[in-house]
Amino acid sequence: MDIFSFREEEEFVLQDYLPQGMTRPVFYKPGTNGYERSISERMERWEEERKNKGDRDD
Repeated sequence: MDIFSFREEEEFVLQDYLPQGMTRPVFYKPGTNGYERSISERMERWEEERKNKGDRDD
């Protein structure tokens, strides 16, 4: 499996190096105006992918 983010369409790779049971910290919460809205949508999509990664056989 190729894990280099620069080869992915959105430069996002489903990797998790946090210890089991540790909650992912939130360092940035984009607003809903202007460009931040698209950032928020992208971050939500990535979070959904993280939640669903256990459903795949990669």
